[in-house]
Amino acid sequence: MPFLDPYAKEDLSIELFNGETLLWAAQPNPGFIFRIHDLFLTPFGIVLIAFGSFWLSVLNSGIFFLIVPGLFLVFFGIFLAAGRYFYDKRYRETAAYGITGQRIIIKSGVLSKRVYSFAIQTIKEISFTKGKNKSGTIIIGPKVSGRYTIGPGNTWSLGVPNLMEEIEDVKNVYDLIFEVRKKMKAERYNVEF
Repeated sequence: MPFLDPYAKEDLSIELFNGETLLWAAQPNPGFIFRIHDLFLTPFGIVLIAFGSFWLSVLNSGIFFLIVPGLFLVFFGIFLAAGRYFYDKRYRETAAYGITGQRIIIKSGVLSKRVYSFAIQTIKEISFTKGKNKSGTIIIGPKVSGRYTIGPGNTWSLGVPNLMEEIEDVKNVYDLIFEVRKKMKAERYNVEF
């Protein structure tokens, strides 16, 4: 039986077309997540904070145009070392994913909501990654080298809308997408599978 998270269902209901119903709706895992690239980005952020602080302590002469780069390094370092974890968490708290009989809907955004819609029949490639606890990420479309190392739920989204990340029971959701596609194909050609 497909899962319908009440918050995601309510959030996505205004995005549905007339006569369209949600078969599945959920939100990603809302907690803090430590990813493999954090092994590099967090220490790099700490180095930027240290270098920016050193820069500011040496330049206590008050020359404004020399203080700005130091402040930038400190603030960017704070973001890399800690801020992006909070942004990533907030991004996933506000995201909602849905599957209807025709399309996949991804609604996300921290400051403003964006809605992405993918017609299931036209998706050429779909894949998923699964963790030990059956949760994972569905990737809609082809993988691009490096694109998923800092994925959309992370603070470095770069506007990549085609991930349904950190969803529970990812394999069943993946299978549901193919069931919908199979049903659409059968209806199109009046064939029973």
